[in-house]
Amino acid sequence: MPWIRVIDESEAEGELAQLYEEVRKTRGKVANILKIHSLLPETLQKHLEFYLALMFRPGGLRREQRELIATVVSSLNDCDYCVRHHAEALHFYWRDEVRLKKLLEDHQQAELSPKERAMVGYAAKLTRSPSSVTERDVQALREAGFPDEEILQINLIASYFNFVNRVALGLGVEFSEEEAKGYKYDNWEKGGESVKIAILSDIHDNIWKLSEVLRAIEERGAEALICCGDLCAPFIVPQLAEGFSGAIHIVFGNNDGDTFRIAQQALRYKHLTLHGEFAELTLDGRRFAVTHFPEIGRALARSGLYDVVCYGHDHQFHLSREGDTLLINPGEVMGRFGASTFVVYDTEAHEAERVDVELR
Repeated sequence: MPWIRVIDESEAEGELAQLYEEVRKTRGKVANILKIHSLLPETLQKHLEFYLALMFRPGGLRREQRELIATVVSSLNDCDYCVRHHAEALHFYWRDEVRLKKLLEDHQQAELSPKERAMVGYAAKLTRSPSSVTERDVQALREAGFPDEEILQINLIASYFNFVNRVALGLGVEFSEEEAKGYKYDNWEKGGESVKIAILSDIHDNIWKLSEVLRAIEERGAEALICCGDLCAPFIVPQLAEGFSGAIHIVFGNNDGDTFRIAQQALRYKHLTLHGEFAELTLDGRRFAVTHFPEIGRALARSGLYDVVCYGHDHQFHLSREGDTLLINPGEVMGRFGASTFVVYDTEAHEAERVDVELR
């Protein structure tokens, strides 16, 4: 039980009842950290607005990066309530209990990309010793690849969770297993963002073009990546996995000759799945079919079984609809016939955008 009086949902009236109902509709349930504001409904509303702006505002940091900051800061503050909630949210994106456990035991030993490590390092320093943070720490984030807008997000999210951890710890806000589960993590309608999925194909060992494509994918905030085949050499797998921290799904193409060593490389990365020659996926509620070959892709699209069908092979960008199904060839990363291209698919709008990438 919390250490102050809390007005429960069944007892709420007027403005508070309306706020509770709004949260239930969009988030699935009302968290105890919001109920603790019940004696001052205006603070609940302002808290909610700030939280939404920080954690769900489109653009900038990906959702999983925001939850990563939340989890690390809360762990450093020994806030069991916030750790339980935001580790649950981070697991929604990582789908890797071992990786999450390592993070909670010691974030410095966790499986993080260099960019994630820089982000978490800044958040940890701001949490442990805020007066020791200097301009050099901000410059280190720039050198890791964060623009100033994202640096501001990192600072605000870390600062917010230091605040909310103290609210929870200072007023005895508790959780149960039932209370901590069942929230909507991927899209909150009030100011929420849809999930963006990057789709690419036909890399053909062009590590230079792939580097630029991965940079462009990160800039657009994609949370998952689909590759429709023809990586070619096994060394492309580490470049993909280390250049993109979200979930990666790969199918083989006809030029992926050393499939054994490609599979060996894929086993090194928990967030990367090698599906063989065909993949059926459900991402943010959308059904995907992934193949390398155009004729198979067109037949899958005509079946009406999927929201999105992706293919590659001919290096030619294609986007059309078969009924409600989007049929997508993202073109080529290789750039043999011109610009390197990929596609960003928006799960909420059910729309796809072609992105052209030039070498810098």
